[in-house]
Amino acid sequence: MHNGDAMAHLALSLLAPRGQAAEIAEALRSLSRRAQLDRNCESSEVYASVEDESRLSLQQEWVEEADLARYVRSDDFTTVLALLDLATAPPALEFRCADQKRGLDYVAEVRGGRSPPGSCFG
Repeated sequence: MHNGDAMAHLALSLLAPRGQAAEIAEALRSLSRRAQLDRNCESSEVYASVEDESRLSLQQEWVEEADLARYVRSDDFTTVLALLDLATAPPALEFRCADQKRGLDYVAEVRGGRSPPGSCFG
């Protein structure tokens, strides 16, 4: 296990449309299982709220920012973005590395090829 000093984290939460929560949760679980196959993915978990099963979240930890950036450029992350578009309220998407926090601007930067690997957003 990595010591966590430069680990990169992805956290998203969304409110799924009623009647589609189970389908979206299963899609997120499938993506999570696929991420866990990457040796640089320390963890990937999907959660549903006990109080409201349509409130879903995905939490991932990557060994370093370059690994997270590679994931953000992947086809699987394109699917994550498509699932966010289904949310009935604005979803929350946060990326953390070291003491830095980013949002959707990080996605645009990485997918646009403007983020240097291993930068920790620096």
